[in-house]
Amino acid sequence: MEKNLKFYPYFQACASLHFWLPVFFLYFQSVLTVREVLILEAVYYWSVVTLEVPSGYFSDRIGRRPTLQIAAVAWTVAYLLFATTASFMWFAFAQVFLAVGISFRSGTDSSILYDSLQALDRSDEVGEYEGIGQSYGFYATAAACLVGGILAGIDLRFAYLLSAIGSVLTLWIVWQMSEPPRYKDETQLTFTSQFVGCVAQLKHPALRWVSIFVVVITVLNHVPYEFFQAYLDILIDRYEFADRGTYAMTPLVASLHVAVTMLIAGWASRRSMGLCEKLGAKWTLLAAMLLQVGLIASMAISVHPMIAILLLLRSTPRGLMTPIINATVHPHLGSDMRATFLSLQSFAGRLCFGGALLVTSFFTAGVEKLTAENLFSILAVYAIVGLVMLMILSATNPAMKQPVLIKDDVEPRL
Repeated sequence: MEKNLKFYPYFQACASLHFWLPVFFLYFQSVLTVREVLILEAVYYWSVVTLEVPSGYFSDRIGRRPTLQIAAVAWTVAYLLFATTASFMWFAFAQVFLAVGISFRSGTDSSILYDSLQALDRSDEVGEYEGIGQSYGFYATAAACLVGGILAGIDLRFAYLLSAIGSVLTLWIVWQMSEPPRYKDETQLTFTSQFVGCVAQLKHPALRWVSIFVVVITVLNHVPYEFFQAYLDILIDRYEFADRGTYAMTPLVASLHVAVTMLIAGWASRRSMGLCEKLGAKWTLLAAMLLQVGLIASMAISVHPMIAILLLLRSTPRGLMTPIINATVHPHLGSDMRATFLSLQSFAGRLCFGGALLVTSFFTAGVEKLTAENLFSILAVYAIVGLVMLMILSATNPAMKQPVLIKDDVEPRL
């Protein structure tokens, strides 16, 4: 199990080599209409939604290691399809494979860490290890985005070819890890029992509050992620920062932007548990949400270089929240349902955002390229909804440190 702890930061780093991250919207928009791009993104999110809970059950029943191996293989297939095809149908297939990779990783990476620590009787260190792992992931994404964006200025497909190499490295690292020990009874649960057991955990105030928070913040975190490339493209055009007839500047600017964004998020992730000790889990998480809502609102108000600089903080909420959420949730759950519960949280969040993207696509019918006015209208709605949910969550007062519902992992209560 010590080997798993050693490899965990490197797994997070290789699994986060998203060379395509700063250019995916630009790449899709270069061959598809805006409506097709949004539908394509909806295909991805709905595919993840479909796979989230089954993948969590697969992880809890079959094992953490084979689940992560499937994720790495699926990523490789997706990236190769993106790099070698250029039609909506093939891109849709690639999005499905990408969704397989994301959903099979979701919750399982954190679960293999906690299970390994639990086997060593060191489960109280999960927040610290999660913070380190997340920071490695953010730093790797920063480096990958910088390289991918520079090369994408020549050809956008290079970013996906490099990402395929990263997914192969991820597979190799998972191969070196060991399956954490689990009690035999924990792998005998039916899918229905697993699902009912996870839903029953929402009776616990802390788990219920955190789950609602995760759904809302999942939507909010994805809004700048989806639209910041279009925002930068409009900004570069408006201020004439580049000559469109020469080297494509938007991929380069986007890659530099994402690289710095990930470095800041990595720095925040390493310090999230310290901030949590000072403010408490609830208020640290709400501060992260407030930051994201503020950034979305800023994007909805104006296209300005200063706002582009503020957007460097767009991944900081994710860096702050992930170690805190995992440190809060894991002790309340037995290993028989740990990955399934986390998958259910992700399922609900992606379901909401996938639906939001689909609705948004109806209002962009006939739009070949997003304008500032289009963007402002879309972002204003997200900002208002985010502010309302922030106020609702602030008004509640969950006992974040109540006794766990499941006190014995050997005989989980269903």
